[in-house]
Amino acid sequence: MGEIPQTMKDAIIVSRRLAVRYLWIDALCIIQGPDGDFQEEAALMQPVYSGSLFTIAAADASNPLEGCFRGREPLAYTDCRLHESEDEIIFVKAERTCKSEESPGHPDACMLNKRGWVFQERVLSPRTVYFGTHDLHWECRESLLCENYPEFENGSLIGHSQDQSPLKSIYHELISMSGGQREKAMSRFQGLWRRVLPPYRSTKLSHEDDCLSAIAGIVTFAQDLLGMHAAFGLWKDFLLDELCWFARYSAEEKVTHTQFNYVPTWSWMRIRRLDAISIENARMLPSQIEPLEVLYTAKITTPPVSTPFIQVRKLSRFDNSLRISGPMVSCQACSYSNILTPRG
Repeated sequence: MGEIPQTMKDAIIVSRRLAVRYLWIDALCIIQGPDGDFQEEAALMQPVYSGSLFTIAAADASNPLEGCFRGREPLAYTDCRLHESEDEIIFVKAERTCKSEESPGHPDACMLNKRGWVFQERVLSPRTVYFGTHDLHWECRESLLCENYPEFENGSLIGHSQDQSPLKSIYHELISMSGGQREKAMSRFQGLWRRVLPPYRSTKLSHEDDCLSAIAGIVTFAQDLLGMHAAFGLWKDFLLDELCWFARYSAEEKVTHTQFNYVPTWSWMRIRRLDAISIENARMLPSQIEPLEVLYTAKITTPPVSTPFIQVRKLSRFDNSLRISGPMVSCQACSYSNILTPRG
């Protein structure tokens, strides 16, 4: 126990206090280093996390040495008695408020969930306990609760709405794709993927090489249940739509490209992740008119080869070519806000 980081020690304490016999820690259960089994195990994260009881999250720890637990002033959480007599008791009640989404320790704002590898852990795990700076949060596939409001009341939540776990609800949608017609299931996955990719790309990875590996556990649903294939992070089953991605950034930002030059320019992986740059899809832009039908004037004449969700450096052996045919028109780029501005 003396040689392992504090966060791992705290995870052992939590497991023992809750009478949980087995504990999975990636850094201990996966052999690290160039001769390890990281790549093989990365593809198996889906059953590991989706089959767990819960995940322990050191919400605001910047490294494994800081641990899960934080010192707190107990008086801030205790009712203060000011006066007591036979007739009355006067006290100041401790404030019980849940921290907002922007506050440290909240699942949507905590330091931990800004890490790329944690994204799929949060999606796949049925329950997560967040040990934050100020309070504890419990997130499951139905709700988000904090220690100040830990209970349901009449089927609804106190302090949080029941719609505050959008990432965890993705799991239910993924596993429900196994039944029914394949075309309908793929269409559902297409909409789901557009909810997954932008928030994932807003996270940070210590190694750019892990861009695909870090979501391998999520994409196994599409691969195993629907038999879908991808090419450099884009799904070939609706590739024309996938090619409509774009990077949103301010005029002051400079776009930089990945260090892996063999990643094709038609893949969103080509853009290096930056705080002020987000990857979005043009088909997801808000519209005041609901289209009746989508017509494609282009077609894929030479599709790209299928590539797995592995470390990016291992993709160099795959051909990155793609050929599209279709009519070409002259156009002029303008901001999206100008498109919506009424004329005349």
